[in-house]
Amino acid sequence: MFDWLKPSRPDRTRTGDAFQHLEPGRAYHVVQPFTDHDGITHPVGESWTFRGATFLPYEDGLSLHVTTPAGAARQIRLQQRPQAQARIADALFEYVHPLARHPGAWPLLVTRQSLGLAEDVYAPHAGVVDVEPDADAAAIARTILASGYLPTGPIFGATWSLRLGPDQVLFGHRRARRFVETLGPAPLTAKARDVTELHLSYWAQADIATIKARIAARPGVS
Repeated sequence: MFDWLKPSRPDRTRTGDAFQHLEPGRAYHVVQPFTDHDGITHPVGESWTFRGATFLPYEDGLSLHVTTPAGAARQIRLQQRPQAQARIADALFEYVHPLARHPGAWPLLVTRQSLGLAEDVYAPHAGVVDVEPDADAAAIARTILASGYLPTGPIFGATWSLRLGPDQVLFGHRRARRFVETLGPAPLTAKARDVTELHLSYWAQADIATIKARIAARPGVS
C-alpha cells in the first residue's frame, strides 16, 4: 500500500512546508465545511495549528499536517484530482481562514492577481497579513507593502489597488520607493474589522493617472 494511503505517524511527518496561505505554526479555522479523502467532514469552526504539507505526486496526494487545540497531531488528506478533492485543495483559502496570532490583531486573508501568464502556474496567490482592527485601506496597503507578500525584484513600477467597502487605494512602487494614494474623497471610513479577506488587482507599470481613469470608467473595479 502506498505510504500516502496510510495515516502517517507523527515521527514520520515532515513539517515546515507552507501551502498556499497556510503558514507553519499559525492557527486556522474552517469557514466553509469540506470532506477530505478519508470521508471525514471538517465543520465550520473547527480549528487547528498548521505544521506543514507533504505531497505524493504520483497519487496527486496532499497531506496537511496539523495539531488540534488539545495538542494531538492530525493528518488531513486530500487528493488533487477532479473526481476527488481538487476543488478544495486548489482553493483552500475559501475553506480555511487564519486566526489572530495575538490578542488585538486582525488577520486578513489576501489574494492577488498574477503578474503574468507564467505566474498562473503558482496561483492562487493567497497570503495572510496581520493588521490593527481599526486600520483603514491606506494603513492596510502600507502593511501589505511591508509584509513581503507582494513579489519583489525588477518590477519597481508595479501598482496594485484594493477596495475596502467604499474606499479604494492605489499602492506599490515608483522609482523603487513605496507609495500609497487614496482614490475618491477623504476621509477613509471602512475598517479592517469589516472584512476577513481582500483581493488585490494588478495594474502593471501603467501611469497612475491612467489607472485612475480606468477605475473611474469601470465602477466596482478595485
